[in-house]
Amino acid sequence: MTAVRRICGIPVTLLIAVVAQVAIINRLPLPGDAGPDVVLLAVTAIGAMFGPMTGTIVGFCGGLALDVAPPSGHLAGEYALVFCLAGYACGRMRNLLDPLREHGTLTSMTVMMVGAAGGEAAKAALGLMLSDPDMTGPAIRQVLPAAIVYNLLFSPFVLWLVVLAVGRPARPSAVSPHRTAPRTAPQYGAVRLATAGS
Repeated sequence: MTAVRRICGIPVTLLIAVVAQVAIINRLPLPGDAGPDVVLLAVTAIGAMFGPMTGTIVGFCGGLALDVAPPSGHLAGEYALVFCLAGYACGRMRNLLDPLREHGTLTSMTVMMVGAAGGEAAKAALGLMLSDPDMTGPAIRQVLPAAIVYNLLFSPFVLWLVVLAVGRPARPSAVSPHRTAPRTAPQYGAVRLATAGS
């Protein structure tokens, strides 16, 4: 049931995030001429919860959806590259910070916030390198801090929604050493009794 929920929940979550970003959030007149990137937040949350492979795939799909969604004023593939790197980085960070995969909320939140801030900075840097007319030095200095602040503020809400839609990853079950130990003591006792009688 958990695997089915994850397989169905991740694409639905990503689709809702893309539609909400394009249809609602990008049109809101928020202070600072910026807004939260809920697709990036969903990607970083999924990467932090389910590892680098899932984060990379979800990041590529979410970024590509934003690349082709109208109105697209940047080169196709920019967001796909940045988001798949952000999803992969969050998955790797999570594996380093949580090697036992206990999936604590605080660790997921920290990884998600770092990934979202880094993803915003990477979007700005890539746009500047590719000579995107919207990504000039003064525009980045004005918009980037506000975008990072919005992402940090919306991180807990998006993480809660992702957990609600997809569920938490299953913790690996600890193998008891008593179950794996061979039970040879009674056999040795039976052998001793048999040899003693003979």
